[in-house]
Amino acid sequence: MNTHTNTVNNIFVFREAANADELLALLKLRYEVYRNSRVSGFVEENEFGIDLDAYDLRARHFGLFQANDSGGVPVGYLRVVEDRITSSAQTVLRIARDTIGKTNKIMANPLNPFPLMDHYPGAKVLHREYRRLETKGKRMVEAGRLALSDDFRSLRVACHIIESALTIYFIHHRFEHAIWCCYASCSGFYSRLYGLKKHITGGYPEFTKFGRKSNCLIGQPAWLPGKIRGKLEAMADMFGRVGYIPYPFTVAESTTLESMPAVA
Repeated sequence: MNTHTNTVNNIFVFREAANADELLALLKLRYEVYRNSRVSGFVEENEFGIDLDAYDLRARHFGLFQANDSGGVPVGYLRVVEDRITSSAQTVLRIARDTIGKTNKIMANPLNPFPLMDHYPGAKVLHREYRRLETKGKRMVEAGRLALSDDFRSLRVACHIIESALTIYFIHHRFEHAIWCCYASCSGFYSRLYGLKKHITGGYPEFTKFGRKSNCLIGQPAWLPGKIRGKLEAMADMFGRVGYIPYPFTVAESTTLESMPAVA
């Protein structure tokens, strides 16, 4: 990753796509990053340069936007899939109609509640755990499709996106469980920083997809390490007040920072 990202004199905010133009830009970024990655097979090549699937109707689409005079330009993306249709579904359908001219692919019922279950060998066990949580009135989400543009590909930026998503779902919305698919080489990092644990029930701590060894990680708010929880609580307070999380984020500045426009 490029560790020399220049963010001086720029405003960056993590937030949900505000309109169809922003969402289309995020979906194009998602397509471009994955098609040019070592797991290009994860996203089907197409002439429209856009990545869409049936889970997008059940997702919230977040971006790290760099503000400029023409509006918010996305430099990062993260999809968070829920287990039901979200408020952005109609926008997704409109983009599908206007861009690729059809909606049948994304309107098909997904095979599973979450996309990870489509290829994870332990999906049946994970599915039973999801149903058990559902009967108790608890919610699960899956974060995925993390994508960063080349000029902003750094560990620090990626961490901000991940921390923002944990903030919004664990602290702000109070979801109880989250799942995440990551390269096996990165699972220890996520465990140390965010308390995410390998899902090993069923005997599948590691699996291979598109030539890369991966892990299914699962997280809960109670597992967040104390050293990160305070920061996420401060981020949640800001998100609740202004609807976005600035980058970079510092706890000290967040207590005095007034609402700034999401775009310049």
